[in-house]
Amino acid sequence: PTTTPPPPAAAAASQSGSSSNHKQQTNQTNHGSTGSAAECYYTLRLSLTFPYSDDEVYIAYFYPFTYTYLRQWLRGIEKDKSGGARYLSRLPLCMTRGGNVCELLTITDFETVTNIKDRQVVFLSSRVHPGESNSSWVTKGLVEFLVSDDAVADYLRKRLVFKIVPMLNPDGVVNGNYRCNLSGVDLNRHWESPSALKHPTTFAMKRLLGALAAQRPVMLYTDFHGHSTMKNFAMYGCTEDQQEAQLKPLRSDEIRHIKDASAITLANHTRSRCHPGVITSHPIMAQNTKSSSSSSPSSSHAAAAAAEALSISSSSSSS
Repeated sequence: PTTTPPPPAAAAASQSGSSSNHKQQTNQTNHGSTGSAAECYYTLRLSLTFPYSDDEVYIAYFYPFTYTYLRQWLRGIEKDKSGGARYLSRLPLCMTRGGNVCELLTITDFETVTNIKDRQVVFLSSRVHPGESNSSWVTKGLVEFLVSDDAVADYLRKRLVFKIVPMLNPDGVVNGNYRCNLSGVDLNRHWESPSALKHPTTFAMKRLLGALAAQRPVMLYTDFHGHSTMKNFAMYGCTEDQQEAQLKPLRSDEIRHIKDASAITLANHTRSRCHPGVITSHPIMAQNTKSSSSSSPSSSHAAAAAAEALSISSSSSSS
């Protein structure tokens, strides 16, 4: 209420939806005033000619990346049994307030399990702001590279476990929000003390990070965004001291709670907003488990190691 309203030119610029809008300072006097810099506002105006009459046209801030497309794309990877499906496991991290699944991906080399328990974790997430769809395209390219036959991707899979949440705010994407979820809040401003009810995705992801930090080193966490004015590529980071302060391992009682809940099956995840824990049934692990009764102890060890790499530990919530 105490902020001075912008001049009419600025208001027109903000309402026009232009993609090239900036403010320029000049040294000229404004209406005879001396010593004060006038502010000039510019707006890019454009005209669109539609080739078809009575057509329905959508104009987007950036090339869209919808929730439906995300799930179709992931199903496509899962169907490629001789390709990317060998390296990717897909599970629900939690359910959103709108009843949508928040996807969680695990990428590593499941076939080489000798050192799987010693691999460090790289955690990646994107699309906490629904309007920043370019972050989803960057994440898509990264996932496709990590499940490819590229020699560098193979090197990384053998040494790291990648945990990826490709769309942290599915409800916002589905409902066309720019920054908020269905609670009307910016999830990126509620990392300190997220609510299981109001911010289920960030709540579940933060608990998962804490659980992983208790099991093995988390080498890197990166959250992908877009920006309305910054161009090309930019990064924000924290120091090692800040990282240690923000990513604390879970207490022993919290770890026991997660282990006790690890028997919950995938079918139960629809009964609560965020399921306490899941151990996946990856094809490699399932094959080893089925043959463990008649095979050597190494097969059982391989199945256990694969389960360890894929264990999902997120906190329960009172929905």
